[in-house]
Amino acid sequence: MDEQEQLKEFERDMIELHKCANFQQSDGRTAIQCKLGLWGVEGPSDMTTINEAMHYFEQYKSDGEYADLLGS
Repeated sequence: MDEQEQLKEFERDMIELHKCANFQQSDGRTAIQCKLGLWGVEGPSDMTTINEAMHYFEQYKSDGEYADLLGS
């Protein structure tokens, strides 16, 4: 997969994450909470926190938990 395809995949993943989670930012920190109450993460406002949220999101997505929210 080339860099262009990776960027498109990342963009799709972020759109899906935003459909399924709530984001709050304050004082250089980000909290990301699953809209279904299945998980939540909090940390610095950087890719570390987004990567952690994406890890949980992908696990539950593969189990079909977000089918209704994603229209699949």
